[in-house]
Amino acid sequence: MSKNTTLHNLDGMAKKKSHGGARAGAGRKQKPDKKQSRTVCLPPDVLAWLDAQPRGQRSKIIEAALRSYRSAGAISDHIMRFG
Repeated sequence: MSKNTTLHNLDGMAKKKSHGGARAGAGRKQKPDKKQSRTVCLPPDVLAWLDAQPRGQRSKIIEAALRSYRSAGAISDHIMRFG
């Protein structure tokens, strides 16, 4: 049988191949709270301190610092003063 030959079932109807292509809903599901990456510029002293921290902890340290800063209301105060 060649690649271009259409398969037929007993009723004479063309039979669709059941393999190939992605099924709806197949594959790994996306996380709803997937983190996104950003690039920031940091002063050399802060970058040196951050580089000295364990690799698995760097993102956690930055995230905790930003959450703390946000909850303290420091961001809105800074924007009000320096616009």
